[in-house]
Amino acid sequence: MSATTTGVDRDFFTLSRTFIPPVPLDRERLGLVIVDMQYLDASPDQGFGAAMEIIEPGSMEFFNARNEDQVVPGIAKLIAGFRERGLPIVYVLVGSDYRDLRDLPRRHREWIRTIERQSGVKDILWSGNPAYRVRDELAPTEDDTLVKKTAFGAFTSSTMDETLRGMAIDQLIVTGIATNCCVSTTIRDAADLGYGVVVVEECTADYDRVTHETAIKGLFFNFARVVLTADEALAAVDAQAEV
Repeated sequence: MSATTTGVDRDFFTLSRTFIPPVPLDRERLGLVIVDMQYLDASPDQGFGAAMEIIEPGSMEFFNARNEDQVVPGIAKLIAGFRERGLPIVYVLVGSDYRDLRDLPRRHREWIRTIERQSGVKDILWSGNPAYRVRDELAPTEDDTLVKKTAFGAFTSSTMDETLRGMAIDQLIVTGIATNCCVSTTIRDAADLGYGVVVVEECTADYDRVTHETAIKGLFFNFARVVLTADEALAAVDAQAEV
């Protein structure tokens, strides 16, 4: 097994281990959500990733390998597929327009400041940092929608719910990082608000294999349907299938 793959068993997601209803992928109601794929936290040599490697060398190895080999190419494939089909794409960006991060939750602000002090990497979550932008391979166009959040979950710290409902979107295909944190929090809140959610396993990453697998399985039990690859997600979209 390579460093980029996980031990997630395809059969796990076909067994009768979830009672959440299938998500019908109706193109008129569907959107692709991309969570936090910015240089500040989805890059090996900038922002959070660079800081953690300074504090604890090797701690980002699994994440970086998986992110570069699977997540970025997988999301790029979904972006291309959604654009070819004329379907909406919503980018979620984490950070603050204030350099002192005054609009972040206090504990979140203290957490990131501790990382900055210990690593010497400054302004990790400030939107004025060039690392705030989405990775070039996944860059949004003027037709895409950007939602800015100030905490882990998109629905509790941004206009995410209002934006999606204004676009008549209530079915989501969710991707991004990190699986147990911003992705899971966003998906759980979406499910509680009545959205139908599908998560694409190869298009998410976490900081170690066990945490990633546990998060994906936890989402499957109660909050989201799971497909393993971008190709499978696009095939389901084309078939307007229930996932």
